Amino acid sequence: MKKLLLCFLLYSASCFSQYIPFNPYVYNNSNTGYYFFSSFKINGTSALYKPSLMILDDKGRTVFYRVFNAGNANDFRIAPNKMIQYCVGSTFLLMDSTFRVKDSVLCKNGISTDGHDMQVLSNGHFLIIGYEYRTMNLSSYNWFNGNGTPGSANAQVKCGVVQELDANKNLVWEWKTADHFQFADVEQEWLSSPSDVDWTHCNAVEMDSDGNVILSSRFFSEVTKINKTTGAIMWRLGGKNNQFTFQNDPYSGFHGQHDPRRSSAGKISLFDNGKGGNPIHAARGIEYQLDEVNKIATLVWSYTINSNTVSNSMGSTGKLTNGNYLICGGKLNNTTKPIVSVNPSGEKIFELNFPDTSTSYRAFHYSSLPFTLNKPVVTCYNENGINYLDAGTGYTTYNWSNGATTRRIAITAIDTYYVFVNYGAGMLSSERKVVTNLSSPCNTIGISPQINGTPVEYSLYQNYPNPFNPNTNIRFSIVSSELVTLKLFDALGNVIETLLNENKLPGDYIFSFNGSSLPSGVYYYQLSTPNYTDVKKMVLIK
Repeated sequence: MKKLLLCFLLYSASCFSQYIPFNPYVYNNSNTGYYFFSSFKINGTSALYKPSLMILDDKGRTVFYRVFNAGNANDFRIAPNKMIQYCVGSTFLLMDSTFRVKDSVLCKNGISTDGHDMQVLSNGHFLIIGYEYRTMNLSSYNWFNGNGTPGSANAQVKCGVVQELDANKNLVWEWKTADHFQFADVEQEWLSSPSDVDWTHCNAVEMDSDGNVILSSRFFSEVTKINKTTGAIMWRLGGKNNQFTFQNDPYSGFHGQHDPRRSSAGKISLFDNGKGGNPIHAARGIEYQLDEVNKIATLVWSYTINSNTVSNSMGSTGKLTNGNYLICGGKLNNTTKPIVSVNPSGEKIFELNFPDTSTSYRAFHYSSLPFTLNKPVVTCYNENGINYLDAGTGYTTYNWSNGATTRRIAITAIDTYYVFVNYGAGMLSSERKVVTNLSSPCNTIGISPQINGTPVEYSLYQNYPNPFNPNTNIRFSIVSSELVTLKLFDALGNVIETLLNENKLPGDYIFSFNGSSLPSGVYYYQLSTPNYTDVKKMVLIK
């Protein structure tokens, strides 16, 4: 099936309570399930848009969001204990299935918590990154500020620490970088202040399948495996002390990496942030096959988001259960900051782009959720000759897709309706309700088709671009050979034109529409087959 494009443009902030806008593109539906990410602006803040925790379904539709009026939230994901975790500042928080905070995790024993990473282990323990400051004489290192400035004789050096806490938050294991690394292991380009030195910049920790620990030190460009019993370094991958031979890798390694994870037995994935130069070492998601005995790292997969840019910070690479990959580009230079999923051949499955300077620290995908989302049930009824959609009682906040903020709304237009209601500390969406006949809406209303929570392949997507002038594209999918009708309506529900009325084979289609003969305004397009009907709104602005 050929690749096609869906762009879903967000409605106004009044409808979605000010989370940062983004544009999802769906190329095919092989990634069933949910995307988790946390969005924020890199440069400055906005009075309108705020950092948020976000869950999207595989159609790019927002399922849940939580807006933060102050500070950023990062690393939004599902933990092995089925709780939902994220980090605010340097505190890791755990929510239950109703998105209410139930627990928090911090380092112990006088170690400050580093907000880069915390892993909940299968035994209920916590593996967490922290840091300490040590005084070092760095006067012999003329490595600072990029101009040969010597370090301070009494430099305060920030040194990474890894801790394991048990389920009761008692410290059961600790490993300190300052006891095992040399200061000269750092790459000089990261050094700025000669007196206050961010040295290791540890940004990810992983419990390996053999019970030992994998640590990422970004400012070393090194991934280190640590023997959890003895504390000894088992191997060093990348950086000045690299012990591996890189094969099939045009860059012979990675630089300033994030998120190294065991993708499968014998393999490790990570996000390579890259390095500027001529030629450029572009940012990319990569996966190595590791021969840990003979110390050979063979590049078996890679995906470059943009061959002309590097990523200054953040980023992640994850291998999904279906074999596809999900890459978060972090703070890419001179381009938008996308999250993209591809198959092993590099064909796009899903892409999400942020405008301006917005991005996400990491991104995750889950084929299913280990809990039930208790979505609001929207009912349709007629009262005194007026047809209503009602989201029910028990909520304090209602944000409808048409901008209304009341419990119930009158049905005044052919449209697809849904509502967000308060859920825990955030907002949860109802299912989509499709109105195709204003004269009898409750008899023709339906839920966007679902099978066990997973959308079927019959789909009518939001036109792209939207708003448009004068050209736009309408994409739809059908699953059987049948008569397909595509009609255009004005805001009053009058048929303006039948755009398509012919038999089609199963597959994805794009209909190109030119609105040059129409005045500016709101229009609706309806897809009908013997087995499926849906309608979407589009806006023509001249």
